Amino acid sequence: MSYILRSPNLLNCFFIFIHVSPPNCHAGPKADNIYEWKLTILGPPASVCEGGVVFLDITFSSDYPCKPPKVTFHTRIYHYNINS
Repeated sequence: MSYILRSPNLLNCFFIFIHVSPPNCHAGPKADNIYEWKLTILGPPASVCEGGVVFLDITFSSDYPCKPPKVTFHTRIYHYNINS
């Protein structure tokens, strides 16, 4: 697992997220690749989003945090001000 040694910032973010993440967010690396993460956000109770689930993929570059991650939504997001 030499990728861990090359990405101390990303590994640090992972450990922080594990300890500080909100109860309705779950994220972590896909399989054994620290650069590709899966994120699941559950709709908070007593909100209009209750019962909803949003799935995302996050891809980090080896230059993180100098380059931002790429975020891909796999769940369609609806907003009353956005038509497309």
